[in-house]
Amino acid sequence: MGDVMVTPPVLTDQMNSIV
Repeated sequence: MGDVMVTPPVLTDQMNSIV
């Protein structure tokens, strides 16, 4: 998911929670 790097830290945190 290269998009995660472009997304803000807040969004990245949500993605980590889902994974």
